[in-house]
Amino acid sequence: MLTIIAIAFVNSNLDILYEAITTFKLFEIKSINLEINTLYIVNEILMSVFFLNIGIEIKKEFLYGSLQTKSQMILPILSAIGGFIFPMIIYYLFNYDDDDAMYGIAIPSATDIAFTMAVVLFFRKRIPISIRVFVMALAVVDDIMAIIVIAFKYNNGISYIFIFASIIVILFIYLLKFSKKQKISSYILLGILLWIFIELSGIHATISGVILGLIIPTHKNRKRNKENNVEDRDIAEIINLYIEKPVNRVILPLFAFFNAGMKLDCTSYILEPITLGIALGLLFGKPIGIFLTFLILMRLNLVEMPYQGTYGKMFAASCFCGIGFTMSIFMSTLSFDIDSDLFLMSKLGIILGSSASIILGTISIVCTKKNINI
Repeated sequence: MLTIIAIAFVNSNLDILYEAITTFKLFEIKSINLEINTLYIVNEILMSVFFLNIGIEIKKEFLYGSLQTKSQMILPILSAIGGFIFPMIIYYLFNYDDDDAMYGIAIPSATDIAFTMAVVLFFRKRIPISIRVFVMALAVVDDIMAIIVIAFKYNNGISYIFIFASIIVILFIYLLKFSKKQKISSYILLGILLWIFIELSGIHATISGVILGLIIPTHKNRKRNKENNVEDRDIAEIINLYIEKPVNRVILPLFAFFNAGMKLDCTSYILEPITLGIALGLLFGKPIGIFLTFLILMRLNLVEMPYQGTYGKMFAASCFCGIGFTMSIFMSTLSFDIDSDLFLMSKLGIILGSSASIILGTISIVCTKKNINI
């Protein structure tokens, strides 16, 4: 919704207001030549909270979720790899001769886990639980690969002093789990310190959220009482309890509003290689990579068809994984200058590719039968 509002602002007399809101300068740290404005707050600080949520969810899936055994890992991990590589191949075919454009090669490989799961759940009467779990696990693996790309591809020159300082902070965070008194404030303070050191190290600061989410203590087989009170939860669950709704209801919508503003006259970029590479990478690269990998694994008898699943439902789920939106836009902000035409091309490709993926997935799933058990 805020994506549409942002586009409406930019294409009306409110465009000046939109620019004032998204670029409002708060203060400047001259010693490191860093300007803190509202866009920086959203993209660098608030998105770190989003990645903290992702980090906790990833750890949960590996400990007691859909990735806790080797047999459960095979299908989503290999399918995610296929779904990550094929969009990049398509993007490469359109942009291999443009060095500047090649910075965005990972953009069509990203999946918006929140949006994708929302769409999948909307069709829960047609998509069985087994395939919904598969999509969730695949999206988690997809996020892990995206995080690796962010950490190693998008950096501004590594400062090994601050890398070492970050490692020391990580060690302290890890040692906190052995403390008799677990205080959330201790993790928050050290998490902020970790964010600062990683930001100064040259690696994208949002990685600190993932690292913190993976380190925060989670009890694998802890029993719950019937009331399931907050006091009975571990630190990771408590933190996730407090940040999950703000992430989904405030941070991601704000991120979309601050980054999705796009002049409609940029539709002239629709045939540009960057636009086509991203749009077709999301629309075709994602489902081809995921579904083809699934077919190969089935053919080799390495995996079985998910319970109550069909080839049509698996293909539809693969299409929905082409919904890039916020994650792809985030990758785009790292790849290109946000004031450049390249950034506008990438946003246009993301919106077109993600929207088309929803349409193709919807057509595919509507052509399948409903499930009895939802």
